[in-house]
Amino acid sequence: MNVNDVTIQKPKEAEPSVIQRKEIEKIIYRGGRIEEFNKSVLQMLDDTQWEAVIITENASDVVGLYKRGTVVASSASDARDVKSAKKSATIRLQKKASALKANIVLITRQEAKGGYGEVPGYEMEGVAYGFEATGEETLDTK
Repeated sequence: MNVNDVTIQKPKEAEPSVIQRKEIEKIIYRGGRIEEFNKSVLQMLDDTQWEAVIITENASDVVGLYKRGTVVASSASDARDVKSAKKSATIRLQKKASALKANIVLITRQEAKGGYGEVPGYEMEGVAYGFEATGEETLDTK
């Protein structure tokens, strides 16, 4: 190892190879020790995780998808400003959509509440859609 590169010898290979340190996330040694170099840039999300639910305001994004139902969410009561209230409401909406096994939510209504001296709040409503039919929903053909 040096400042820029790591030279490795893979089992069953005659020649060692050189990899730039910036391309290595971590090295797991044969003895079990782990040495971390860089954080992972991409993380694969299972499409059942709430973080994978897409929020859109564009109706054409849901054409051909299966309607799962309506989802409504409000922000947490401890939001400091409208931006954090919106983020809180968005996360709650994604979690509710994920519970319906939805992949995307078309926003139909969103509203900021509160202001000057009041606790900020945010409300969102949308229709949750999935990529595959489960037998109970309808296909959006708009």
